[in-house]
Amino acid sequence: MDTAAMSIDKAAKWMEAGDPEKAIYLYKKGLAFVQQSDRSRMAGDFLTRITKLNLKLERYDEAAESVRDEIEKYKEVNEAGRAGQLTTGLVLILLAKGDAVAATKAYGEATKLSGFERSEDGLACASLISAYQSNDNDLFQECLRRPTLRSMDNEYLRLMKKLKIEDEFSNMNISADRDVVEVAEIEDTSDELLEQKQQAVPPAPQDESEDEDDLK
Repeated sequence: MDTAAMSIDKAAKWMEAGDPEKAIYLYKKGLAFVQQSDRSRMAGDFLTRITKLNLKLERYDEAAESVRDEIEKYKEVNEAGRAGQLTTGLVLILLAKGDAVAATKAYGEATKLSGFERSEDGLACASLISAYQSNDNDLFQECLRRPTLRSMDNEYLRLMKKLKIEDEFSNMNISADRDVVEVAEIEDTSDELLEQKQQAVPPAPQDESEDEDDLK
């Protein structure tokens, strides 16, 4: 069983750069093998690879699912520290999806882990969620610069570069400006069509009786 899993692991790693879809498929096959033999640590390694590839492909739903599975695996082997670190990654993924409710829930579940709430990971998660819910992008970006987050894997660092809280009022102004432009364009077009229509109408014929009166 271990030999088969190791062979799959080797093949999947070779496929990562050229065909990440195929690599994910192979890692999932390897995961099925090691789960049958109850090898939690090797299962965690496969899940880590699956998560990284899904992040690379921006498949955040799948990435969140594999991180949750990995957290459970580390809980099984009583590695609360690693489970806490993974929770930080999960919170980042969920915020990238714009799901602050799910991120808060993930954080709440992690507080049951020994020492998590007061750990650097726990404090980072709490500050991220708080800033996100406050719609304060400056504070949110400051939270993303915490050393604990800056030391995460490259896939998470790339994800953090994309994270930003949009200004709702700015978006409203942009939308309003677009509406004004569209209305102005419609009015200009209407004026042009009216002018063209007027030019296309032939002059009204002159009354013959009026011509006779002029001759007299």
